[in-house]
Amino acid sequence: GRLGQLNRHAIRQQFEAHVSSALRNGTRPIIVLLGLDQFQNLDDVYGRLGCDAVLCQVAARISRGNSSKLIARIADDEFALCFEDQDLETVYRIAIGLVRSVKEPVQLGEDHHSAGANTGIVQSDGGPTSVEELLRCAHIALSRARNTKVDCCFFNREMDALVQNRSLLQKDFRTALHRDEIRSY
Repeated sequence: GRLGQLNRHAIRQQFEAHVSSALRNGTRPIIVLLGLDQFQNLDDVYGRLGCDAVLCQVAARISRGNSSKLIARIADDEFALCFEDQDLETVYRIAIGLVRSVKEPVQLGEDHHSAGANTGIVQSDGGPTSVEELLRCAHIALSRARNTKVDCCFFNREMDALVQNRSLLQKDFRTALHRDEIRSY
C-alpha cells in the first residue's frame, strides 16, 4: 500500500545518497541490478498480496546472499545492490549466486512457484558520473541479460551506443511515417 511505497521511496533515496557519496569519495562502486522474471504473471494470478509475499521472500534471499552494504527495491520487479570493496569477479560470483537463490521456488499459500531472475552489472569508471547514469547503465545490462536469456551481463559502452542508435532509428522511422515518406507494400 501507500506505506510500502513511501518506505520503498525512502530506501531508494538512501541507496542513491550512499552511491553518490561513494562517487564523491572517489571509490568505484559496482551496481548490480537484479530483475525478476515473470513477476507480472504472479501479479495477475495472486494480486498485490501474493506479490508482496514473493518480494519479501526474494528480498530475504538477496539480503542473506551477499555482502552489499545497501540493497534497494527500485522498481516493481528490480532490486539494486551497491558494492564498494569488492572486485568485479567477486561481485559476478555474488550476482550468479543471487540469481540461483531467487530461482528456488517461493511459497504462496500452499503453492510453490519459481521466479527467475537476471542481473546487470556496471562499475563506475572513475570519471564524472551520477547514480542515475549508473542505474541506467545497469538497466541496459539487465535488459541485455534478459534478452539473451543469460543470468548476468556486464555493461559496456558498445551496449549504450547500440541503445542510442536504436532510439535514433526509431525516431527517424516515426518521423518518416508521420510525413508519409514511407509506404508499405
